[in-house]
Amino acid sequence: MEPGADSTTNSYPGHSFCFTEVSVASKGCTSPALLGRLTVNAQDYTYVFEDGSASEAHKTLWAEEKAFDDDYFAKNGRHWVSFWPRLPPALYMWPAETLGQVHSVTTKFGFFDCWPLSSTAVSGWKAAWLGDGMGARSANDTVRDGGQAVLDQCHAAQREGGADDGGGEEKTAANLTLTLEVLSAVPGPRVFLLKDLFSAQEAAHLVEVGDLEVLSAVPGPRVFLLKDLFSAQEAAHLVEVGAPKVARSMTGQANDAYESDTRTSKTGWVGRSDSPVVERLFRRVADLLHLDEALLVPGRNAELLQVVHYSPAQKYDAHHDWGVEGGGPSRFITLLLYLNDPPAGGQTAFPKALGRDGEPLALHPGKGSAILFYNLLPDGNADTETLHAALPVIEGEKWLANFWIWDPVMSV
Repeated sequence: MEPGADSTTNSYPGHSFCFTEVSVASKGCTSPALLGRLTVNAQDYTYVFEDGSASEAHKTLWAEEKAFDDDYFAKNGRHWVSFWPRLPPALYMWPAETLGQVHSVTTKFGFFDCWPLSSTAVSGWKAAWLGDGMGARSANDTVRDGGQAVLDQCHAAQREGGADDGGGEEKTAANLTLTLEVLSAVPGPRVFLLKDLFSAQEAAHLVEVGDLEVLSAVPGPRVFLLKDLFSAQEAAHLVEVGAPKVARSMTGQANDAYESDTRTSKTGWVGRSDSPVVERLFRRVADLLHLDEALLVPGRNAELLQVVHYSPAQKYDAHHDWGVEGGGPSRFITLLLYLNDPPAGGQTAFPKALGRDGEPLALHPGKGSAILFYNLLPDGNADTETLHAALPVIEGEKWLANFWIWDPVMSV
């Protein structure tokens, strides 16, 4: 870490972190040149290591952040764990007030229906992009829109011809209505109605003699289920495009990424320019999230699509998708796209979210469906309840795609 830098990690009470110079970092807490040690406790979320070399500006900034966190905790009952200072999210956030709450949105970017991909469609599509493989949009609106027109003609021809996929189902790129069902709601109390539990006189007496205090509430991240977000053909296509790109998964961001036994899958990156199917999916997701599709490119608000492959026993232990290393910008939305149906295992678990059965939430929604959750709270704080894990695959294999959207912009 550089002086004044921030970092986040999962931890537990009693976990110690030792600080040394970079040259002897491999020796860790056994280093004879140990500069200091911090031990995690259950009360604090933010820690500072000061070796005496901090500038007055750094010390002032830390004191201001500490005072803010103390005040925030007193008002909200939770710590401020996001980068500070940070504004509330600028992007739209779907409400998640009660379990089972349902939202609907209609998109004109229905299931891709130009199967098989013709050379005309592909060439028209490639003309719409710079072809750098990184999802960069063409600066020429005429060229880009012309390429989209080629695909639109293909979709129209398929519909007029009543073509099907060989299984008797008509192909259609018509409007598609999507639903978001709340699987885990925001913090709030469990409320029950008990008629005539006590008399009017007893009620008056309780008000007279007692101070009333809320002792607990039911926390939960904002988690949504999206059934049939994409078709079986689109799922298979994403696997086809992503499979040649996957390699051993890394943990962390950019230059700080490293291999870890907590994440044993393989991952690869797919850009919007890789396929007209991917492009159509990006536009559909933009409608779903009430976002301008032009924002969903690297350098603005979206990472490339990360395709993930799990073999039997492979998994990703509990982790968060947000962090403070990028400063104020943070991953805001995580959209998990499920590309196949493993025979056994491979669920996504949310240890801090309770489902309708009162048990910790864990599910695989099925091929073609997705799970959406928000990594930030409406005030800009990171949501610690979004802790999630990819449970081990027991039989077969699992294909997934991570769709990450940042707020207010990407920083890596």
